[in-house]
Amino acid sequence: MADKNFPEDNFDPEQEEHRQDAQKRINADIRHTKKDIALYTVLSAVLLITITILVYRISVYYIELDKSRRIAEMARTIVYEEPPPPIILKPEPTPGEKPAPTPEPAPEPPEERTMLEKIIQLREAFGNNDIIAYVKIDGTNIDYAVAHWSDNLYYLTRDLNQQKNTAGTVFLDYENNPEYLDRNNIIYGHNMRNGSMFHNLRYYREKSYFEEHRFVRYTTLYEETVWEIFAAYSTTIAFNYIQVHFANDPDFEALISRMKRISFYDTGVAVGPEDKVLTLSTCTNVSSAERLVVSAKLVDKQRIVTPVDSPDN
Repeated sequence: MADKNFPEDNFDPEQEEHRQDAQKRINADIRHTKKDIALYTVLSAVLLITITILVYRISVYYIELDKSRRIAEMARTIVYEEPPPPIILKPEPTPGEKPAPTPEPAPEPPEERTMLEKIIQLREAFGNNDIIAYVKIDGTNIDYAVAHWSDNLYYLTRDLNQQKNTAGTVFLDYENNPEYLDRNNIIYGHNMRNGSMFHNLRYYREKSYFEEHRFVRYTTLYEETVWEIFAAYSTTIAFNYIQVHFANDPDFEALISRMKRISFYDTGVAVGPEDKVLTLSTCTNVSSAERLVVSAKLVDKQRIVTPVDSPDN
């Protein structure tokens, strides 16, 4: 009888071990491939979501900038239907020289002040009674309505419609009284990279820019005022240049003295304890604690040459 051939007779343990090892490697490769595909899928999804969020935020940013631009244009149209006449000052009397006598103005009853029509129109146009002033520097992009709130955070990220906006709104310090001019009136605005808000303050590092843009127009609730810049400087928030209340004249004079001392250049503009100061402040975009500041003093209305008495007429 012939020997019967069983499968076990052809079994090779070494070959089987190689086959199992090969199969393990294949299985491992399959598992790794599945993990790689899963990881790639997750990373692709995360990247897609990140790109979508980034595109959305950039879109919102530029939409808000455009909205801010349109709001500013609307406000300018209300306040300045026509460009205002240039600001010309009569020279200050030299030391020892007696100024020409001027008639004493009739006193105005403090309780009977009338709000300017342009401020009323601004408030009605935007439905916002937080609007308390308008600031403008001829020949620059600084040309904005000014709001006021109970803190210095609200209008950092809201427009005149009180809606969220990256550009925010130019606003008066919460410690200042919008009804009356304080000794130091502080106005804040963002340093926007597109050149809007208070971006143009950066150019006051150069004296030539100051000489061409030395006056600030500030329309308050009740009157049109002109301010002459006496200092432009960068500082950290360690310097309390936003001080509003002063114990006495020397306290106020110390602030003025430091402003002039750290100015990029000497403007030649004298400032005394009887003056009022308008301080425009913005970030430098270099350090979170650094600020770029321009300070101006209120100009006596008797020194402003009107188109009627201008030498050209």
